[in-house]
Amino acid sequence: MISIQVTENDIIRAMRNPRYSPIQLAVSDILNVSPGDVDVTKDRIFVWSDDEDHETYILEGDLKNFHSFLEEWEFYVEEEIDFAEEEFVFQMSEKKFQEFA
Repeated sequence: MISIQVTENDIIRAMRNPRYSPIQLAVSDILNVSPGDVDVTKDRIFVWSDDEDHETYILEGDLKNFHSFLEEWEFYVEEEIDFAEEEFVFQMSEKKFQEFA
């Protein structure tokens, strides 16, 4: 399991350039990938690469803070209002797919 901390620095960087969310920035820092290669959904995170199609990570644990943060961020980007969410931590683990012959 991978622990991702969305820090105040991630939030500030994303507010300066809302092209990427603080969650994308935090994941990209931990996995050492470009934030543009990270797609965030309500229950999964996809990391795209040139070498492979993608890696899928399943969110785990209590996702209340994750969902609240994600909804508040989307509202901030769409409505351009103040963003008041704080740092938080979430867990994710890589989902392995089996290939069938």
